[in-house]
Amino acid sequence: MFKKIVNGCVRVVNRWLPDAFLFAIILTIVVFLGSMLATGMGPLKVINAWGSGSGFWGLLSFSMQMALVVVFGVLPPSLLRRFSTASQVCAKPIYTPLWSPLSCPPFAAG
Repeated sequence: MFKKIVNGCVRVVNRWLPDAFLFAIILTIVVFLGSMLATGMGPLKVINAWGSGSGFWGLLSFSMQMALVVVFGVLPPSLLRRFSTASQVCAKPIYTPLWSPLSCPPFAAG
């Protein structure tokens, strides 16, 4: 029953909700046109001001900062999950019988 409801919701969202990239493109165009109308600047001046005068390289440094935010926002929870699994495995003691070679190293057998 629950699976049918979820599948129906997924179908509706996939059919009617556009991709996030489409939202980004539409909002970029809206802001570009709005900035041209609000400031009275031409398209080339708006494009030049878009990157704070440094153009592509200013946008590149900002995009690398955002990539670091994404990576370090996702990385710690996954590391904690792995460390907890490793600590659970390492917390189990391994018992060796007294007659095993591991319990009696060669230098102690005197």
